[in-house]
Amino acid sequence: MRLKYDAELVANLSATVFSQQDHLLTSWLLSTTGSSFLSSFTDVCTACDVWSIVNSLFATDKGAKQSRICHKLHSLKKEAEKTEIMFLGLPSEFDTVVSSASLSPTPLPFQWLVDALIKCESRQARAIQEVLFVANLVESAPSQPVENTARGGCLPSCGRGRSFRPRL
Repeated sequence: MRLKYDAELVANLSATVFSQQDHLLTSWLLSTTGSSFLSSFTDVCTACDVWSIVNSLFATDKGAKQSRICHKLHSLKKEAEKTEIMFLGLPSEFDTVVSSASLSPTPLPFQWLVDALIKCESRQARAIQEVLFVANLVESAPSQPVENTARGGCLPSCGRGRSFRPRL
């Protein structure tokens, strides 16, 4: 028995549909690419080629960005810890700064908090110095002698009539 084989090629309908979709996807991906990057995509034929080039172009940048973000997060955690430690050691005179920082919707920079505390401390020191200065003025004012009396130990009064003035 002899079998006869036909040498005709039949197109695979699934492969044709896949190829059309791949070409559409490739052209769409290239249309979304910025003009400064288009020269990198001159030899692409498939969407897989486009994706491979995009990965190679931006994979190192992605790693650098992740590293920077991790560093920033670590710095924020350290800053939050420093702020918490600093606030724990403060006396109640600095409650206004602590309250302001606690009520802030975003974390305040550590250096800003240090500057605010220094300003608050200098205002308090200035206020204490002013009070002491005024107190020294009151204490150092000489008392006036009462030897200047007229009419038998009474202080002179203005106008006519009687007035009550205590004798010293």
